[in-house]
Amino acid sequence: LLVLNKTDLGEHPSWSGTDAVRLSCIRGEGFDQLSNAIRDSLHFGSADWGEHAVAINARHQESLRQAKAALIAALELLDGDMDPELASIDLREALEALGEIPGRVDTEDLLGVIFSSFCIGK
Repeated sequence: LLVLNKTDLGEHPSWSGTDAVRLSCIRGEGFDQLSNAIRDSLHFGSADWGEHAVAINARHQESLRQAKAALIAALELLDGDMDPELASIDLREALEALGEIPGRVDTEDLLGVIFSSFCIGK
């Protein structure tokens, strides 16, 4: 999922025609489209795996189920115009669940990367 922010500044020629969700955080535009795109991507049955078949054991399947539930909870908070910091709790839970599949993920570092581009709590 490609998300382009700062659309209020105009579109850069290199991104013209790119299939992406376009946002303007300053104007508050594009968040419904982003929410819908994230929600659509959570429908595992609609994923096109192509030649990349994935064998999932019961533990992996449970981790994916937990991650999906946490992501849906985060989306519901954001759809309800709640503080994004509250959604970060569910995002952390999703990251921890996903991190159990290949091995541990440093959620603090990953959340830092995700939220470094957003102005939260100001």
